[in-house]
Amino acid sequence: MGDSMKKIICFILVFSFLLLFTGCNQPKSNIEVSSFSYSEHAEIYKDNNPGVKHDGFKNTNESKLSNAEDALERAKKECTIEWDTSHVSFDKELSVWMVSFYTEGMLGGDQCVYLDSNGITLLIVYGE
Repeated sequence: MGDSMKKIICFILVFSFLLLFTGCNQPKSNIEVSSFSYSEHAEIYKDNNPGVKHDGFKNTNESKLSNAEDALERAKKECTIEWDTSHVSFDKELSVWMVSFYTEGMLGGDQCVYLDSNGITLLIVYGE
């Protein structure tokens, strides 16, 4: 094998490793994420009013949430309504995700699941 062939093989290997490592840092999702204040929501839904759930959750073991796709998949485990649309929000200050499930064009009947960054469900609120 000639020197030029070795250089080409070396270049291909280096390029392949670069692609491999930069590919790992790419986001897994194109989900648009809005911001919200969990503190404000928690204050509004602090009581055990109808439609507000503070315990009895399925997500009680840790599962690190790295992005909106992770939060959506984790929140689906808590979802108990029929839905065709979801929206993900994030509170950067407290590292809390809010995933809203609803049927497009229908008023009420929605469900919001609040998760900490470790995938633990903190709160569920059902809309009317």
